[in-house]
Parts: sequence; C-alpha cells; structure tokens
Amino acid sequence: MDYVSRESFDQLIIQGAFRPLDLDTLFDKAPPTKFGIKDKRALALKLGFCLMDFFDADLASKSIYFTYFSELGLDKESPYLAFNSLKHSATADLYRFKLGHPTFLSFAKLLLELEFGQSIDLHDFEVAIICALPLEYDAVSYLFDEFWDEQGDQYGKVKKDPNIYTTGRMGNCSVVLALLPQMGKTGAASVATSMRSSYSNVKLALLVGICGAAPRSQDREILLGDVVINKTIVQYDFGRKYPDKFIGKDTIGNNLGRPNKVIRSLLAMLETEPAQKRRHSKYDYPGTVKDKLFKSTYRHKHNTSRSCVCCCDDGYLMARDRLRAREEVEHDGGVALQTVAVHIGAVGSGDTVIKSATDRDRISKEAGVIAFEMEGAGVWDELPSVVIKGVCDYADSHKHKGWQDFAAAMAASASKAILERYMRTDQAA
Repeated sequence: MDYVSRESFDQLIIQGAFRPLDLDTLFDKAPPTKFGIKDKRALALKLGFCLMDFFDADLASKSIYFTYFSELGLDKESPYLAFNSLKHSATADLYRFKLGHPTFLSFAKLLLELEFGQSIDLHDFEVAIICALPLEYDAVSYLFDEFWDEQGDQYGKVKKDPNIYTTGRMGNCSVVLALLPQMGKTGAASVATSMRSSYSNVKLALLVGICGAAPRSQDREILLGDVVINKTIVQYDFGRKYPDKFIGKDTIGNNLGRPNKVIRSLLAMLETEPAQKRRHSKYDYPGTVKDKLFKSTYRHKHNTSRSCVCCCDDGYLMARDRLRAREEVEHDGGVALQTVAVHIGAVGSGDTVIKSATDRDRISKEAGVIAFEMEGAGVWDELPSVVIKGVCDYADSHKHKGWQDFAAAMAASASKAILERYMRTDQAA
C-alpha cells in the first residue's frame, strides 16, 4: 500500500477508502482503493504507536495507573491517569491526564473514523433541518445525497438529549435532521434546545414543512403548492382573549425579529431564482381542479369528507388570475404549471390551528402575515433559523390533506436550494 504515504488520513476518508465494500463498489469499473479489515487493524496499530510516541510511554495496561487526589477535593468518579515510562515516574505532575483529555478523545475519534470510513465530528454540522410531521421528514429525506447513519449511529449525542437524529450530506453540507415528537411551539423549542446541546456548532436551522396561507396578502396571490419563507415571525395567539375579541400583544416578544443579513440576502436571491428540483413520484402536482379557494363567508358543508368534492358549492369559488393561467397551460398539456412561486414575508406562528377564513383574513390584515404555522416561534429563540413551508391549504374550514405531500416536497426543494446558496456564500467569505 505505497499510496498511503502520498495521501493524508483525511484524504483517504473523504475518498471512501475505509467504507465497507458493497455491491455497487464491487461492480464499479473503477472502484476506489479499499482498505480491508486486516489493513484497518494494521493502520490502527500504527496509530497506537503514534500515540505512544506522543507520550513517550508504554500504554500497556500494567503501565496505566488510576490515582485519586482526595486532598484536592476531586470527585472520585473523575480519576486521573499517570503514565509509567523510562523517563517519567507515575506520579509526575506533567503526566497526569484526566479522563476525557482531548488527546484520548482524538485518538478514539480516529479509530471510529477508521472503522466507519468517514470523518466523525459533531462540530462539522453547521446546518440542521427540523420537521414537525413524518410526511415533511420524508420529503426532506428524499433530497439527501447520502446518509451517514445507515451503518448505525456514528455521532451520538449528549447524555440528556432525547432527540433522535438522522445525519447525512445534502450537496456540500453536513446536515442533521430531526423530527419533532409533537406539533407546536413547546415541542419545537424543546427539540431545538437539545439539538443545540449535542450539535453546538449549528449556524443555520431550517424549519421545513407545510402551512396554511392567506391567499391574498399585500397584493400578492398565493396558490396551493407555493413556498413561503419568513422574514420575521409573529406569534398570532400571544395576547388576551376577551368574550368578543382577541387582542394580540404589540410587544417585541410578539414580533420575533428577522434573520441575519446573510440569510436575508440569500432569501432575496431565492425569490428571484426559484430552484427546480426533481421530486419523488408521490409529489406530482395535484392539478388546478383541486386548488379551490372559497369565499370567506362560505363555510365547509360536511364533516364526513375532508375534501370539498361532494357537497361544497363551486359557485362560491373565488376567481384568481394565476390559477386561470395555470388552467390554460394545463389544458394545453404544458409543464410550466408545476412552477411554484416563492413568497417571502411575515409568518404567523402559534399553537392554534387556523381553520376559519374570517380569522385568517383578520389576523393577516392586523399582523401583516402571509401564512400560518405552529413551530417557528419555538425554534426562533433557540437557533438561528429560517421557516420554509409549502402551502397545503388556505387556513379555512375547507382545508384537507390532498396537497400536503406536494407542498412538503416544494418546501424541501426550496430548503436544498437555500443550502446550496448559503454554503457557497459562506465559503467565499
């Protein structure tokens, strides 16, 4: 294996030289050079020699001592190590190392990287994606280029972190993905807090999923399947409830601010350059015939069916220019109808599901929000975050699940586009 001397350990890891052989690799015409189990053991032995050279000590079990210093008030559960060698005695202060010393942790990390064939460092993860629903999680998962935990959990987490993570690569980004145990601000805040403990270097958290939208906001027309990205978060259920009305608190705590300058620049770029990504077959565009917006005063007419195909009167549908244009393209057999629009603005976040067109229009007008979701406010205070949601309903009594998969896929595609732009800008800086 003469090539070992010409490449660093890190380079070999990146090239996949230590990953287990699989069928794809075996049948590849030009498979990368692979290290077998014997090669790995030999290299591990050499790494051991390197560590011993570092300490100039024999690391055999008989030469390692666990000593306690009760007079210093040290906890007995945190012993120190002393190395006995020809040059240094076992009690030399210079060679007392507490368990968890960076040198030992680094050596253990090297052995794990050798075993799994890839770099292992929680600090490598600067991007997190959080989803509230399994269907949102699935849509994001389809866009991962590679999963790193298929051979088991390689990264771990801090002791009291209850979250379950999926790790992998999306483009050039190392991404950690988490699914909330429940919807709402409280669950989102809890997951974000625990994630920050285990992955302390996360610089960007994307909250990706579905939302309800105000169809006519600030002279813009929002259709089902469009993507909404927040400039700021407004807690629409933060205030006082009176018998005849609800008054939201006009405070700094109600409006949670906006993303930093770098993120705002990226969002502006995304708004003018929407990304077109491949989608899984289950995410086909449902069709304009199913994009129905009823007048605000017309309530849903049946309880047994969640769609509006059997009882709701289409005579109460609202006419919309963008939808009419889509219908014409759809009739001509074109594919442009699947192009969604990206809307950037204030997003309402609360624990109350909006299923009333009257409430939707009132909150949208008073707070200036263009969409409604339930987790953004919980993540916002814990991690630098952006809410990316696909519109699956109009936050009225006619809402149903027919658009959820497609909307989730659109949000996932937008999140990947943002990551590509975000990382390129960050690296250039």
